[in-house]
Amino acid sequence: MGEVGGIGEKLSALLVQLPPSLQFDRQIAKKFFALLHDKTDCRLVCEPRHASWFEPGADALLSRLRVGRVA
Repeated sequence: MGEVGGIGEKLSALLVQLPPSLQFDRQIAKKFFALLHDKTDCRLVCEPRHASWFEPGADALLSRLRVGRVA
Protein backbone atom coordinates (compact mmCIF):
# COMPACT_ATOMS: atom_id res chain seq x y z
CA MET A 1 0.00 0.00 0.00
CA GLY A 2 2.98 2.26 0.43
CA GLU A 3 3.53 2.27 -3.33
CA VAL A 4 0.01 3.51 -4.15
CA GLY A 5 -0.67 5.60 -1.05
CA GLY A 6 0.25 8.82 -2.83
CA ILE A 7 -2.61 8.40 -5.27
CA GLY A 8 -5.07 9.16 -2.46
CA GLU A 9 -8.75 9.43 -3.37
CA LYS A 10 -7.99 8.84 -7.05
CA LEU A 11 -7.27 5.17 -6.28
CA SER A 12 -10.59 3.50 -7.02
CA ALA A 13 -9.50 -0.13 -7.41
CA LEU A 14 -6.52 -2.21 -6.45
CA LEU A 15 -5.61 -5.12 -8.73
CA VAL A 16 -3.89 -8.10 -7.14
CA GLN A 17 -2.20 -10.21 -9.82
CA LEU A 18 -1.30 -13.73 -8.74
CA PRO A 19 1.38 -15.95 -10.31
CA PRO A 20 0.26 -19.08 -12.19
CA SER A 21 1.90 -21.30 -9.57
CA LEU A 22 -0.05 -19.89 -6.61
CA GLN A 23 -2.73 -22.37 -5.60
CA PHE A 24 -5.82 -21.24 -3.72
CA ASP A 25 -5.45 -21.58 0.05
CA ARG A 26 -8.61 -20.53 1.87
CA GLN A 27 -6.95 -19.38 5.09
CA ILE A 28 -4.18 -17.42 3.42
CA ALA A 29 -6.54 -15.76 0.93
CA LYS A 30 -8.98 -14.86 3.68
CA LYS A 31 -6.28 -13.25 5.84
CA PHE A 32 -4.62 -11.48 2.91
CA PHE A 33 -7.76 -9.87 1.49
CA ALA A 34 -9.07 -8.98 4.95
CA LEU A 35 -5.77 -7.20 5.62
CA LEU A 36 -6.04 -5.29 2.35
CA HIS A 37 -9.60 -4.24 3.18
CA ASP A 38 -8.29 -2.92 6.52
CA LYS A 39 -5.65 -0.86 4.71
CA THR A 40 -7.79 0.71 1.97
CA ASP A 41 -11.34 1.69 1.14
CA CYS A 42 -10.89 1.12 -2.59
CA ARG A 43 -12.38 -1.83 -4.46
CA LEU A 44 -10.27 -4.97 -4.60
CA VAL A 45 -10.00 -7.13 -7.69
CA CYS A 46 -7.94 -10.26 -8.15
CA GLU A 47 -6.42 -11.82 -11.26
CA PRO A 48 -5.74 -15.44 -10.31
CA ARG A 49 -4.10 -17.76 -12.82
CA HIS A 50 -4.02 -21.14 -11.09
CA ALA A 51 -7.03 -23.39 -11.84
CA SER A 52 -7.74 -23.86 -8.12
CA TRP A 53 -8.94 -20.25 -7.93
CA PHE A 54 -11.81 -21.08 -10.28
CA GLU A 55 -13.44 -23.65 -7.98
CA PRO A 56 -16.69 -22.97 -6.07
CA GLY A 57 -14.89 -22.55 -2.73
CA ALA A 58 -12.66 -19.80 -4.08
CA ASP A 59 -15.63 -18.13 -5.78
CA ALA A 60 -17.59 -18.13 -2.53
CA LEU A 61 -14.72 -16.69 -0.50
CA LEU A 62 -13.95 -13.90 -2.98
CA SER A 63 -17.63 -13.01 -3.15
CA ARG A 64 -17.99 -12.96 0.64
CA LEU A 65 -14.89 -10.77 0.97
CA ARG A 66 -16.12 -8.40 -1.77
CA VAL A 67 -13.17 -9.11 -4.07
CA GLY A 68 -13.90 -9.02 -7.78
CA ARG A 69 -12.16 -11.29 -10.24
CA VAL A 70 -10.69 -10.24 -13.57
CA ALA A 71 -9.43 -12.34 -16.43
